[in-house]
Amino acid sequence: MKKSKFIVLAMMFIFLLTSVVFADTLQNGSKGAEVKDLQQQLKKLGYFKEEITGYFGPVTEAAVKSFQKKSGISADGVVGSGTYKNLSEQTRNLTVQTANEKIKKIQQNLIKLGLYKGKVDGINGNGTIAAIKLFQTMKQLEVTGKLDSATESAILSGEGTTLANRGNVNRQDNIAPPNTDTQPELNDELVNEDLQDDNGSEPDNDSNTENTNESSKVEPGEYLDWWNFVRNYFKIGTDAQVIDFRTGKTFNIRRTYGTNHADSETLTKEDTAIMKELWGGEWNWARRPVIVVIDGKRIAASIAGMPHAGRDSAPAGAIIKNRSVGYGTGSNLDKIKGNNMDGHFDVHFLNSRTHGTNRIDPGHQKAVREAAGKL
Repeated sequence: MKKSKFIVLAMMFIFLLTSVVFADTLQNGSKGAEVKDLQQQLKKLGYFKEEITGYFGPVTEAAVKSFQKKSGISADGVVGSGTYKNLSEQTRNLTVQTANEKIKKIQQNLIKLGLYKGKVDGINGNGTIAAIKLFQTMKQLEVTGKLDSATESAILSGEGTTLANRGNVNRQDNIAPPNTDTQPELNDELVNEDLQDDNGSEPDNDSNTENTNESSKVEPGEYLDWWNFVRNYFKIGTDAQVIDFRTGKTFNIRRTYGTNHADSETLTKEDTAIMKELWGGEWNWARRPVIVVIDGKRIAASIAGMPHAGRDSAPAGAIIKNRSVGYGTGSNLDKIKGNNMDGHFDVHFLNSRTHGTNRIDPGHQKAVREAAGKL
């Protein structure tokens, strides 16, 4: 009696075990969610070309056999544990490969747009994320550093264009030793953290600081460091009053771009006219010492009188040709419209730097010292 019970229990266990194995095995005639998943994986790998139905028929069986043969598995058309394992691994590898290829494409386009200078390696690392954030800022998208659908679409649609090439204009960047106590590390995966790339050259030596016999009519400003204070105080979107240190003439501006220094634009065409008068009615790269006033705080600064890289007549951020001062094709770096200024101009402070070359400009620094009453 005991022996009979043992045999019955053993048979029941074998039956249950066989049932589990059968449930985990798919073959011709199977149907359901597991078959749908099988068909989807086979479709991703290119073996299954038909509509996903959830029914394991002759077409699915042929696709399974083709996969098994290609993978070195016995081509019996039955999906057991061995076939499942190989199928899952190949699908997972394909997903990773596809993601890597997409990131590579993103990186390539960000390089074309002048925002990324790291390796095209398909890795969404810190450098790539920083470049994505810059792109999102430029395009006025939500700045997350993530490749949401809007960001991905916008980056990929910019293929073949140049977002931030400043063109071959006469703007040489001479090397000045960095102030390691105040300069941030900008070499994360060699990414350029700024919206512009100074491929051209603005003469940045002392001789390019405009020197006149004018005596200052203005009280000196505070000698404040760009990295430690000014960049976070004079934020993008902040309005300020500019006082020319030599003449006392004033006009109003807004910081619109820039990371290493404050790329700015005049608020109105009247402001533009006053600014232009400082250079004798003709735009000029020469630096002038100024005081930038923000909420009553007076900060020593330097400006170059040459609006560039934009057109007042075109939408901000649009890819356009013939940007001002020979900057060629790229993003229109001109946000404020109707001010009779094509593009933006550079505003430098203590220890601020050029953009693409990340170097201190001696001419600007001399003008800043003058505005601070240190010359």
